[in-house]
Amino acid sequence: MTKLTRKQLIEEYVTKLQEIRKKSEQLLHQVVREGREEFRKIDQDVKFSPQGRAMEKKAAQAHYKEQFLKYSAELKAEHARYLSMAKRLSLEVTSAPPANNMSDTQNAAFEAQLADLKTRILLHPNPANAVDLVEKFVKENKDEYKAYTIAKQFNQIIAPIAPTLQQAEKYKLMQAYDLANHYTINEEKGYAQQVLDLPDDVRFFLTQHDAPSFVALRSIIGRRGAEAANDPERELAAMESGASVEDELFGREPEQTETSEQAE
Repeated sequence: MTKLTRKQLIEEYVTKLQEIRKKSEQLLHQVVREGREEFRKIDQDVKFSPQGRAMEKKAAQAHYKEQFLKYSAELKAEHARYLSMAKRLSLEVTSAPPANNMSDTQNAAFEAQLADLKTRILLHPNPANAVDLVEKFVKENKDEYKAYTIAKQFNQIIAPIAPTLQQAEKYKLMQAYDLANHYTINEEKGYAQQVLDLPDDVRFFLTQHDAPSFVALRSIIGRRGAEAANDPERELAAMESGASVEDELFGREPEQTETSEQAE
């Protein structure tokens, strides 16, 4: 079996995250679809009195609310697990120094050039012009390992001149430092950094009250349940302790029902 590269393994984790988000969309549509069908059956059942029909809908609402929130919590936990694994591996990728692929001769030549640069910066009669030497050296050494070495030693390189420079020259040095770091980023590290930038607090569902998906979900599981869609653990705990009291939704106006129908 071919061993996956670190980038391929991270990509697998990201694919899992995308699949989980798709499952969350399917969950919402399924709950809305099944809930509407259940309410329709209750409305058409002639054996119910108005009070009995309201009670039956209340029970159905509680059922769909609990099922939605439980499954949403499972998806959220699964997403957090894969995101944690993806970020942990991505951090390993971005933190690892690049490989030194130079020969002994090339390595010695580079070290000599770097030492020469430090000496010239230290002895340069014009600190502002010394900045140009630093910029030139950075641009000439785009190899990942060379750029990594320059960035790692950048404070040592510029220490003799930095205190005497004007803001414009310091800005040029900052750009040179950023450029050196940029040269250290290969495809694998670039992708890993994108993963590290992903938000930890995932939000699967829109909870703005005028969002069609929120209106549709609220019509099935109630306002509190819909508002807690991205934080299901809190509402589930409240339900278990008896602290969650759902507002009455079954006396809603006809146009609200129509809006929720259009949201599916």
